Amino acid sequence: MNLTVVRVDGVDHLILSVETRPGSVALTTTERKVLRCAQLGDSNSTIARARGVSVHTISKQLRSGLAKLGLRSRAELQAFGSDAIEL
Repeated sequence: MNLTVVRVDGVDHLILSVETRPGSVALTTTERKVLRCAQLGDSNSTIARARGVSVHTISKQLRSGLAKLGLRSRAELQAFGSDAIEL
């Protein structure tokens, strides 16, 4: 994983790039969207309502996405900054 700072219109944005290795699995579009919402501080129930799925489904997608990034918690995800997961 690489963390890069990109300045756009005078504002710094943190960008997380994840290199996939042979045999590794990239994030799905849904995992990216759920991770992004979680980064912005949305609760699982809020994300579930917005996406029209159960809280259990969101929990599974969040756990899967975090595992693929090698992260263990929402706190670690948020430490990357609000622009870390690009859609």
